[in-house]
Order: sequence, then structure tokens, then C-alpha cells
Amino acid sequence: KMRTCWCVPRYVVEGHASEVSKDFAWISIQEEDHPKTNEFHPHSKNEFLDKLNTLKLKFSDVEQPVRLPSQHEYIPDRWYKPPNKRQAKQIVDFILANSDKNIIVNCAAGISRSGAICQFLEEHRGYKWDAFCKGNADPNVTLYKLLVDYYNTTKEKSCSQNPQTTTQIILPQS
Repeated sequence: KMRTCWCVPRYVVEGHASEVSKDFAWISIQEEDHPKTNEFHPHSKNEFLDKLNTLKLKFSDVEQPVRLPSQHEYIPDRWYKPPNKRQAKQIVDFILANSDKNIIVNCAAGISRSGAICQFLEEHRGYKWDAFCKGNADPNVTLYKLLVDYYNTTKEKSCSQNPQTTTQIILPQS
């Protein structure tokens, strides 16, 4: 069965939630403590989406840490943090645990962070990446590299534990 992935903005996921079936898993990424983003989609409750296997993470769409100086003395400077190895592990483990499902990935715009995850799904897990979504994507290079590095480490560990099987994947235990 061909599995498909979509990278979309949060409002698209919310708007089409009633069309989503149990054959889907959902990865939702939002900005870390960004006031506008948190007002827009604070990982809010949704009667359809909340029934899916879901991974919700927070990290910024940057390649390296960025400091945005405050314009006011009483407001602290803001740091934007890129994705890290722990988050990449969570994403890959979630994907492996839901390998029988189509995957919806959302971030603020559905272009960079979600694009990196869909690129990983297509190139390393055999998913079909929706053509419209793919055409609009500009994958976050840092996140993509972290996903591939962790995935390759996971594959190497599984192969060394069972050298007769080269495609075994170790799934996380619940």
C-alpha cells in the first residue's frame, strides 16, 4: 500500500480535519514561545485530529540559533532555536511506530520544517509526497540532516544486532 505525506500550514489541517481518517498520523510543529504563533494555533483541541496518533513539538524554523534583540528594556531578547537531535529522534521514532499510516505534517506555513520531514519520508521511508505540497516546499536543511543521521544510526544499530537482516527497524517500546 502506497503511503502519502502532506506538509501543510496548521490552518489547512484544522480546516480539513473532518476529512481525516484513522489511516493518518499527525506531526504538528509550532514556534517555540512565539506569541503570534501561539495565538494562531496553540496545539488546540480538535475533535477529529485528537483521535489520531499525534506528535506535537516546538522549535523554530532556523538553521542555527538566532538572537533577536528586544526593542524595549523590560522585554528580554528572544532566542530562536533550531531543531535538535532529541527532536529528530522523536520524529523518526514516531514515523517508525506509525509506518502503516499516511502522515500529515504541519508547521506555521507548511513549507520548511514540515517540508524537511516529508522529504525524509519520501527519500528514506518510501512515502509518496503530495505533488502540490512538494512543489511549495523549501525543506529546513538542519532538520533534514538530523532526521537522516538519526535514522541511519538506528538502521546501523539494528543491522549490527541482527547481521542476517539488513532492513530490520527497532521500534520504540511503549
